Amino acid sequence: MGLVEAAHGGTLFLDEAGELPHDVQVTLLRFLESGEYLRLGETQVRRADVRVIAATNRVLRGAEGERLFRRDLLFRLNEIEIRLPSLRERMEDIVPLAHHFLSFYGGLEGPRLGSDADAVLRSYAWPGNVRELENVMKRLAALHSGESVVSASAVLPFLSDSAQPNAATDRMASDRDAILLAWREAHGNKSRLASLLGVSRKTLYARLKRLHLQL
Repeated sequence: MGLVEAAHGGTLFLDEAGELPHDVQVTLLRFLESGEYLRLGETQVRRADVRVIAATNRVLRGAEGERLFRRDLLFRLNEIEIRLPSLRERMEDIVPLAHHFLSFYGGLEGPRLGSDADAVLRSYAWPGNVRELENVMKRLAALHSGESVVSASAVLPFLSDSAQPNAATDRMASDRDAILLAWREAHGNKSRLASLLGVSRKTLYARLKRLHLQL
């Protein structure tokens, strides 16, 4: 029994769908259009009724995306789209998530993050998103299991150079420039500004507050 057959009557979740090989994309498209499939090595046509949810961190639209991912399959999968902002677009979530992961992997008697460590985590861009944050907390829990507090100096070795203060300042300046440029294009409309930046209004207000911008 394959995953499609096992998911009959339920939900099939395709993680990292943007990485599917081209031949698998063709097979998936046929199944989505007809609900029919063949077991490997069989000739008997079978049917399955499943809800399909697909996730990817790739940009699948545009010339580069269409070169990697079939456009017709994207249309089939993309009936309802839910965009999850990257971690650096929702800075207010970084520290709560970090504390959760450290507690999860360290247990009730494990270490806790100090306020200076929280500040370092907030200044980092997190290019690997939540998975990177979880990995860092997992390593800290293992290496500092006998301590009560994890300080900033313990966190920094697990982050790239972009966690350093000067790089954080440069990144904030770049974010500020991008927002001001989009603001001119939005002609003073904050809903339009949020759309241009690809974020929700709540996230936009959080970024404006963090960057000390009053628009």
